[in-house]
Amino acid sequence: VNLWVQLPPGMDAAEVTERAAALGVIVAPGEPFHVRPGHGGAVRLSVGNVDPARAAEAGRLLAEAASTAARVQPSALLV
Repeated sequence: VNLWVQLPPGMDAAEVTERAAALGVIVAPGEPFHVRPGHGGAVRLSVGNVDPARAAEAGRLLAEAASTAARVQPSALLV
């Protein structure tokens, strides 16, 4: 069973994937699993044979990874 997590607009799925891996949660960027391009704002989490408590922890860690990635995104420089 795969769970698709849509990320907030503008969030980099590769960055979230890397940060999630550093926290011990392996996810895949969603883009390669679609027939047509344009789905880079999602990640795929495989949860088929995972204990519900561990799945909840994986979700919490994925949210932490996304939150951390959002905080380090460069902001616009207004001149």
